[in-house]
Amino acid sequence: MIVGACVLAFWPGMPASLHLDDYDMLRNNALASRSIAEIVQLYPTRWLVVLSLWANARLQGETVFGYHVVNLALHCANAWLVCVLTWRLWWWARRHGWRVRGIG
Repeated sequence: MIVGACVLAFWPGMPASLHLDDYDMLRNNALASRSIAEIVQLYPTRWLVVLSLWANARLQGETVFGYHVVNLALHCANAWLVCVLTWRLWWWARRHGWRVRGIG
């Protein structure tokens, strides 16, 4: 159900092109030619996002659909982790006698 909701939300954007700074970073293979240390140093606040783009650039080149597939997979995994964390916190609270309003 979680994966289905993610796919439903992201599907309209799958054929879209890259935008803004993502396009600039990938043009002329500028990002793929850098090392991981250079990426962390050049993008100290967005290094994880840029590292994902770097890995995609090295694996897929300029095939935009592949970037969208990886993005969809990361968002599905994140949504699943949030649901698992929420369920575990709810279970822990119920086990220790905490009652959350509106949940029972």
